[in-house]
Amino acid sequence: MPPPQKKAPLPVISFAFDTSDSESESVVATSSTATATATETTALLCRQQTPPRTTRRSAKTLTRRFFAALLLVLITVAAVLVIEVRVNHSSPQTPSLPNPPLPPSQPPFINKTVSYNQRAVHVNGVPELLLVATIHYPRSDPSLWPLLLQRIKEAGNNAIDTYVFWNLHEPEEGVYDFENGEYTERIANLPLFLRYAHNAGLYVILRIGPYVCAEWNFGGFPFWLVNKPGMELRTLNQPFMAAMARFIEKTLHVVNDYLGTNGGPIILLQIENEYGNIANEMGPRGYKYIQWAGDYSQSLNVGLPWLMCRQDNVPTVLNAENGFYADNWIEGHRKRFPDQPAMVTELWTGWFQKFGQPRYTRYGEDLAYSAARFISKGGTYIGYYMWHGGTNFGRWGSDWKTASYDYDALLNEYGFPNNPKHAHVADFHRALNQFKDFLLQNDPVFVSLNSKKADAYVYGDLNTRALVFLSNDDPSADDTVQFDGKELTLPHWSVSLYIKDQNATRKPIFRLLPSCIPQHLLAPLDPSFQTPEFASRLRALSHLQRLSTRRSHPQQTDLILNAQPSNIFHIPEPIGISVSPSQTLNSTSPLEQIRATLDTTDYLWYTRRGIRVKNNKKVTLRLERVEDVAYVYFDGVKIHTGQITDVRAGLSANEGKTVARPVELEFEVTEEMVSNMKKKKGGKGDDKKKKKPEPFQRNQRRVRGEGDGIEHELAILVGVAGIWNYGAFMEKITKGILGPVKVDKVDISKDGEWVHQVGLKGEHLERSCKESSTPTELGWYLIKFPKSEVMALHEKALQTQLVAQTYNANPNLMSNVTPITSVILHLGSMTRGVAFVNGHAVGRHWNLTAVCEAAVPCKFPDSASTGGESCAVGCGYASQSWYNVPTAWIVESEFDDVEVVVFDEFGGDPLGVSLAVISG
Repeated sequence: MPPPQKKAPLPVISFAFDTSDSESESVVATSSTATATATETTALLCRQQTPPRTTRRSAKTLTRRFFAALLLVLITVAAVLVIEVRVNHSSPQTPSLPNPPLPPSQPPFINKTVSYNQRAVHVNGVPELLLVATIHYPRSDPSLWPLLLQRIKEAGNNAIDTYVFWNLHEPEEGVYDFENGEYTERIANLPLFLRYAHNAGLYVILRIGPYVCAEWNFGGFPFWLVNKPGMELRTLNQPFMAAMARFIEKTLHVVNDYLGTNGGPIILLQIENEYGNIANEMGPRGYKYIQWAGDYSQSLNVGLPWLMCRQDNVPTVLNAENGFYADNWIEGHRKRFPDQPAMVTELWTGWFQKFGQPRYTRYGEDLAYSAARFISKGGTYIGYYMWHGGTNFGRWGSDWKTASYDYDALLNEYGFPNNPKHAHVADFHRALNQFKDFLLQNDPVFVSLNSKKADAYVYGDLNTRALVFLSNDDPSADDTVQFDGKELTLPHWSVSLYIKDQNATRKPIFRLLPSCIPQHLLAPLDPSFQTPEFASRLRALSHLQRLSTRRSHPQQTDLILNAQPSNIFHIPEPIGISVSPSQTLNSTSPLEQIRATLDTTDYLWYTRRGIRVKNNKKVTLRLERVEDVAYVYFDGVKIHTGQITDVRAGLSANEGKTVARPVELEFEVTEEMVSNMKKKKGGKGDDKKKKKPEPFQRNQRRVRGEGDGIEHELAILVGVAGIWNYGAFMEKITKGILGPVKVDKVDISKDGEWVHQVGLKGEHLERSCKESSTPTELGWYLIKFPKSEVMALHEKALQTQLVAQTYNANPNLMSNVTPITSVILHLGSMTRGVAFVNGHAVGRHWNLTAVCEAAVPCKFPDSASTGGESCAVGCGYASQSWYNVPTAWIVESEFDDVEVVVFDEFGGDPLGVSLAVISG
């Protein structure tokens, strides 16, 4: 049998991959004449050519074919260079970052009139179907605002909404920051955010409040309010109403150019927020307050409608609903306010997460089902809370909330599409926008289907053209119904869109179940993909899709830099008081923590001096009530570490309700304790040459000892986990040591010498710890990562997504938007504390295991019987291990290293800290 004839080598476009890791690539466009079997990791992206018919050629023919092949190679090289310029147009030191120019200071505004009737909000007299994506500007870096807004627009939304955060914009009474102030850097730049929204072609619903809830620290209230005499929040209280009015008027002044009446994107404003949830608790004064708020909003004469959510007794403003489902609310709303449209300002896309909890997700099918039911019954405003949740940077998260505010939103914490959920809802939007004239020009007509759970709502005329919503609300059983002369099967817990058009030859049903991926993303690039000769091309694209997917998930990415021992520096946090007496707060009993710190830090040291016990005697210490986390030291020796407030006991309770359990400790006075107190008695008499000075200079008072006894010192570091954001009488919040402290059953919490230190010594380091020392609990770590290496990983991640996007290799990528690349900080080896990157506060970290209280079916629509929206994931693992670091924090730094500073309350393992890069 003669040997098989060899095919002529094919000119190809390929991507050269790193040989060190078959799953890891450096995507560099090249040209080659190698065959498809040269390497498994070579992606052949070429066109089909006719193989030679014979191996014998004349010299002239060979010469002619040689030059033809050479010409084709040159053309291919030119094409590759174009791709290379696109995907590799800068060096790792200057990464290909989305850095859009600022919008013009005076964009071309056209003045708008905004009104409403029972069916819809009208802009310039035209009714609008408002599909509103909630995004909070402080929960993402401003460098990402235009990219996020572009993605929101691409998904079929025509509006966004955001709260205005009072404590962000007025950190001190009368000190405002709406741009780039010393307090908040850039995230407070509300006018810039509004300009980006305007340029993206999006309306804006501005929810001033000024109470926002939002799982935001103290519900958005600045804590200086609480320290004002006679202050009561959210009730008929003149000091509060005056402060509230000043902030609202200041905000309106700042955003004046962006109001619709002045040509800007803002078409609706909100005052107060979800007051109906606490109205009964607030009583008659609360009722008078909420009526005042409605009247006050009208007195501002801004020319735009104001709204409230969950407030059905204030006729001066638009009323709206919040919840997982809102369709059953419409009928009652129509009776109360017959001239108002049906609006759901918060259709919850998921749920927030606390440390110690799993992530709570909601199926895209259930979200679309809920939205479709609301539209079917006449709703014309759907606000998705959240479309992009983002991150609780710094200390902005409220009580026990994770730094991640992902919320199982349509765009995840980093801004990537949360598929298949995102694709499913975007497809639903495309259908709604295609037929929105039916919705806005007709009232829904109910049609009975002779079924207990199935019904139909018709927009239009079934004799000519109509859009019909066919619903089956049964959580477990399909239903077969007769409609329009046809027998139709409606899946359980679903909505189907039925299109009737007498001019059309087909009348399809578009079901919102199951999830689907847009067909154009599934189609091959060209017919040659289906031929056997190019099976390697399919393998290459499959590999590119796997790599692209891998590099968009923190738990899967291969682009990781681990901490190196030589780049880790440690400095201990002093135990007890480490500042000068002039910086301490002294009292005869423990101070309430939040009022002592003015919410400027999570930490307060409590020190009680002059405690007498006999040497070697067992001592009993009882703390009746401490919130939230306490570390207890007796004569400088730790006798208790950990949380006092039972976080999990408060997880299923109402917001703001926690359970502080008493803690009783029994210990012996050890030689180490006695030695520590004797050293203090000796003061500065030690030989300084023999003792290396500590990184922080202590300045503690001497304690006298008498006879057989020694005056002992109790030091307690209390850390809070944020201030609750919801509930009545919020000004009554308390934290810290709140009950008796007893030593051998003697209450020492009164009539003693209590000294307090606000904050930690290390909070003022500003990346200045340079010496390495033996790690201890209650310590700070400075961990350095070479910036050039981080940026090299950044380039790999970005190029991977650009190439995958170019060749439609990954259906999870949006085709018309710039990929977003983010650095993530892994703190799974640490315990609890705070973290910073290049001086920016990443947020609170806590390696607390997620405990699930009950098993919930994680399969739609089986979960419908439990409400449809609840599916806990991550049970048995830490609630959060990866922390979002916007790339801009690294790129804009002037340092050669990325400097990660971590305070850890238990010590942790800094060698487990790493930086990774993802893109999507």
